[in-house]
Amino acid sequence: MLIDTNKLQKDEQVFLEMQQLFQSKGYSLYKMRRFEEYSLYLENKKFLNGENVITFNDTHGKLMALKPDVTLSIVKNARAEDNNQKVYYRESVYRFDPSSSSFKEINQLGLEYIGEITLDDMGTICYLAEQALSVIDSKFVFAISHMGIVTGIIEAMGISLENRDDVIKAIKSRNYEQLKEIGLKNGTSEDVLNKIKGIFDAPTEFKDSLKALKEASFNNDIKVAVEELEKVYESISKISKGNNIRLDFTIINDIAYYNGIIFQGFVSKLPRAILSGGRYDRLLEKFNKQKGAMGFALSLSDLAVYNPNV
Repeated sequence: MLIDTNKLQKDEQVFLEMQQLFQSKGYSLYKMRRFEEYSLYLENKKFLNGENVITFNDTHGKLMALKPDVTLSIVKNARAEDNNQKVYYRESVYRFDPSSSSFKEINQLGLEYIGEITLDDMGTICYLAEQALSVIDSKFVFAISHMGIVTGIIEAMGISLENRDDVIKAIKSRNYEQLKEIGLKNGTSEDVLNKIKGIFDAPTEFKDSLKALKEASFNNDIKVAVEELEKVYESISKISKGNNIRLDFTIINDIAYYNGIIFQGFVSKLPRAILSGGRYDRLLEKFNKQKGAMGFALSLSDLAVYNPNV
């Protein structure tokens, strides 16, 4: 018996439709425990963007924690002998919400690819993320960027580690004047600053923004970013129209963990990103696993606003 998913609650509709699509692309369902040893999260606090987790002692006195993140568990348990691990999941995470000063249970849908990741694989992952957004709302935005843009700008400006955070803040806020002030204090050339200004002034429409990046390709990090973004966009466009894709260099994840393509997803009824993901090979390196890794997570808990009775 076929199910009319349009009659379901939005979180169930998204899960069922995406589950079929994930499986058609070779992903299998991943199940895990609700908790891990607290040390896993203590050692990777920056990856979590927060230190607050719910902890408890098990019957042997070991400090455990309700999981605030799924990716860390998948990476920790990834086996070296597995060439390519392609999994999707529907799991709850437990995170502190500053707005209510309390912990919340957040139901997530996501996928992870650990292994030898090609440009086509990256394109497929971005396409799957885009499709998840389209199931929620036709008025979605898939905003994509590349960590090479950030590292390329930092390198070209000759910025020291002490000033790196200030540069990242300026990029995130798209504040060229602040970035220019930092650059002049650090002896950045006018030529480099003018090329960076071209990136800042470009619209977020993908092709226009990519053109500005090409014109400002002042080092290898930027050139690699342009190549990968262009290839991924072409890969997505072969499957979907790509009309909702934007290139937004203000999207930045932690440099210590992320490299390559990064992205966020937005829908019309929510004021913040509902989906986020990207390439995180450096997290694998911290676990002494020499593999590529990329994935995304979507908050199903936020989709109640799309239910008919809301």
